[in-house]
Amino acid sequence: MTGPAKLYSYTVIHPNPKSGQKPFVLALVDFAQGARVFGRLDMAPDQVRIGMAVGAVPAEGPEGQTYRFAPLKGN
Repeated sequence: MTGPAKLYSYTVIHPNPKSGQKPFVLALVDFAQGARVFGRLDMAPDQVRIGMAVGAVPAEGPEGQTYRFAPLKGN
């Protein structure tokens, strides 16, 4: 997963209010190499736009190293 990707689709998850978690975005993104990948998108739900450019960034998960998506500059 290298280079920029384009946001294909997304959904906003609204956790149970008792959990204390804020809503977050899960996204499907298309890479130029042909891969469509699912993951969390680190940005406010009201800022997300289909077709926007995003990139994969390393992140720490409960079981070790993983990735998330973040908007690329210029969005």
